[in-house]
Amino acid sequence: MTKNNRECGECEVCCVFLDVPDLSKPAGVQCRFLNRGSRGCSLHGTSLQMGVCETWQCFWKQGRMKETHRPDKVGMVAFHSDRSKTYPEGVISVIEIEEDALAIHEDAKEAILKISDETGICARLKLISGEDVFVVPKKAEALYKDLDSLITFKKRLTAALQTRNDSENK
Repeated sequence: MTKNNRECGECEVCCVFLDVPDLSKPAGVQCRFLNRGSRGCSLHGTSLQMGVCETWQCFWKQGRMKETHRPDKVGMVAFHSDRSKTYPEGVISVIEIEEDALAIHEDAKEAILKISDETGICARLKLISGEDVFVVPKKAEALYKDLDSLITFKKRLTAALQTRNDSENK
């Protein structure tokens, strides 16, 4: 799918459900600049809106998801989160804003996981229940399996050394 920078239209998901530190807007609280049911954002066209809101784009607005996957229509929003010490490549964040949206809109979820697989970036699904689910892209599965094997080996080695030390100290 080509990137085409769609217009948000009636979608106001990011204006309500996302944390926007530059506007002192916490997640789950309607932005104070949002004028629901009238002319949209009161910052529209200002340098603040252009610098904060217009630079941030969900995968749908970028054109990476189908037209029918607009966040307010599927009950979830997906975007690339900033890099951090924990996630040097960033993480694909998926926030469920309607109960069971990820289960109901299986095609939207699959589109997001495809982006994860193509980019090699882990996806973090934040469910409306508060549960976080991390999904490892297929490109990285072998690496994580090797890492699990190393962790298991280290635990076994540590246990064996402890047993040996305990028997030597008797």
